[in-house]
Amino acid sequence: MAHSLRPVQRLPPELVRRIADQLVGIKEWVTISREAETPPPETPGYCPRRPARKVDFIGLRTLPSLATTSRFFLEPALDALWDTLPDYGILVHLLPKDALAVDVMDELESPNLPEEFRSPLFQYVSIVRPLTEDEVKRVEYYTPRVKRIQELCPLFPNHLRGHVTYESSVLAAFASHWSPEKPLFPNLRILDLSPATGQYGLYFRFFYVLFGPHLRKISSDCSPAGMSRFAKDVPPDDYQQMLQKLQESAPHLQHLKLYVDAPPYSSVIVSAMSGALRSFNHLVSARTGSLPITLEALYHLAELPYLEAIDVRLPDAMTERDVESLHSTSFDEFFPALRELRLMHHFNLAPISRIVQQVHSSRLEIIRVVILETSVPLDAVLHFLSVVLCRNDRESIKELGIQTVELAEELSPFTEQHLEPLFALRSLTTLSLRLNCPFSLSDTILGCVARAWPDIRSLELGPDSTQKDTNVTLAALVPFAQHCPNLQTLGFTLDADLSRLPVELRESRANLGSIPQRALRVLKVGRARIADESGVAAFLVDLFPRLSYVKDTNMPTIGIVLAQMNGGPVDEATEAEAKCNRRWRQVYDMYIPALARERGIDRGYSLDETEAHVMKAWHMGGKRRRLV
Repeated sequence: MAHSLRPVQRLPPELVRRIADQLVGIKEWVTISREAETPPPETPGYCPRRPARKVDFIGLRTLPSLATTSRFFLEPALDALWDTLPDYGILVHLLPKDALAVDVMDELESPNLPEEFRSPLFQYVSIVRPLTEDEVKRVEYYTPRVKRIQELCPLFPNHLRGHVTYESSVLAAFASHWSPEKPLFPNLRILDLSPATGQYGLYFRFFYVLFGPHLRKISSDCSPAGMSRFAKDVPPDDYQQMLQKLQESAPHLQHLKLYVDAPPYSSVIVSAMSGALRSFNHLVSARTGSLPITLEALYHLAELPYLEAIDVRLPDAMTERDVESLHSTSFDEFFPALRELRLMHHFNLAPISRIVQQVHSSRLEIIRVVILETSVPLDAVLHFLSVVLCRNDRESIKELGIQTVELAEELSPFTEQHLEPLFALRSLTTLSLRLNCPFSLSDTILGCVARAWPDIRSLELGPDSTQKDTNVTLAALVPFAQHCPNLQTLGFTLDADLSRLPVELRESRANLGSIPQRALRVLKVGRARIADESGVAAFLVDLFPRLSYVKDTNMPTIGIVLAQMNGGPVDEATEAEAKCNRRWRQVYDMYIPALARERGIDRGYSLDETEAHVMKAWHMGGKRRRLV
């Protein structure tokens, strides 16, 4: 046996490690959900729940087997297996059962629901006693191998990353044995982890025991979401301490992504975040989302020689003059290496336009702008777009987006003459114009759009919740099916009246293109009117066979119910709008899935598509119980 292994042992260690790394990532489907197996719906609006696709993580099972074959493979296999973890809490599996307690949350699901339709149980794991010296040594044997902690990493099954919460006692137990001078993961380079809502305080007090000076990327999202978006869950003093410890322990940090707090923003957190940004001199990306930063922090970021991506909210009081005060004599070093620019402002687009104008980098590819609280005049939007078009690197821009507040006002429309100049952005793959004005477009100009940007992946011209009338018909979708094979999201207000289609499109659509468009998943139609649900669904499936969702902005029935509960009148126009909303729901809930089954179209997501949309699991309701 030793003789047979001798040639293998001559392999370079780096090659053996690469083999082990490749093994970790091997997966395949165990079962594939097919809509053809689901009986057709019997009632309008019925939407059958699909069984979850299961993945066999072959690599995670194969590599331990390889490690047991010889000592030569043991260390490379362990290094590959432990290189990335979904959570620091995964270390509890190294401890004996008597050190742990596990609670589960029973979902509010029917007991008769087949197993393939059930969600994994949510688990809550805690440490219930102090760790012994031998247990600490066992943990320390593995943790130096860990380079990344990424909670949404698709390398791991759901029950290891999406459906487990490690209670505060786990980090508290680790903090009693490890410190910044002796971190739990001494070689950690990436920490991408968001604590559970109830654990913010303890996590921010002790998280610094997780890493040492090798940390290069930190990512955490503690911004409220959903119904709790106005909650104030993050303790400001603890977060301030966390940022201070981060500066001390990871002075060479390169990537910072920290989303936190909600309006009204804590002055303590705003000051601490801005101070932290000013302390890091090696940043390649800085992302703080909707939390305002100070002018001094922005000035510091603008001077960093290697900064490639920024996603920040400008100070509410910032004006064009503040931008001009930067480098009063020269702008040669104003964001010299920037490739991605994402900016928010409370109400003013003017300082953002000036920043875009002054960015010195010749590699700018992404420009995204959000105005949070007030509407923006069309003139200001057009000025911003003209600034983008005047950049020398305009042909390299791949993503352009602007979002403003929608108000029910009659404003000047965004017309074809405003859209045509954007064709100069030849490399565009994403365009999103969510403006506070109607769009006055036609089938003809949208055909030009499809031909101008054949590589487009996402196109949203509106559609807003206020525009009712449009000249755009279903025929405008045809050029996108013919010329844009990679288009995944498409949105503009249209009229879904089939009678407005040319006769040849109403009767036959067999020769629209030699290759069917199979990428489009989402279609946004605004307040589109619809009368023939089945006919519209057939038209859409002919063009986009894998279409999964159609979003309209008509008032749903619940809006009428709430109006009646509040004693408000419900006129015929509102009732007609609610009827359109119900019909669109039937299009994507009932008719499109039925047509897909009839034609044998698999509308499920591939393994690659699934990995691109890994999300953290959540639950509603249920009863918590101790797992014995």
